[in-house]
Amino acid sequence: MRLLYLPTYSPDLNPIKEWLRSNRDYILGETEGPACDPYALIWEAVYGVITSEKARGWFKHSEYIA
Repeated sequence: MRLLYLPTYSPDLNPIKEWLRSNRDYILGETEGPACDPYALIWEAVYGVITSEKARGWFKHSEYIA
C-alpha cells in the first residue's frame, strides 16, 4: 500500500470549481431585468448548459483522467 498525500486545499484539483464558474457566467449573462424567473434560470444553467464534453474537459484539466 502506498500513501498519497494531497494538499489540504487545491482548487486546481477540484473540477467543481470550473462547474460553478460556468454556471455563474451563464446566470450573470442571462439575467435581464426583474422579469427573469430565477428557478428557470438555475434549471437551465444546471441541466441545459453543462454538457458531457465540458464535464470531461474539467476532469481532464484537473488531471483525474488522461
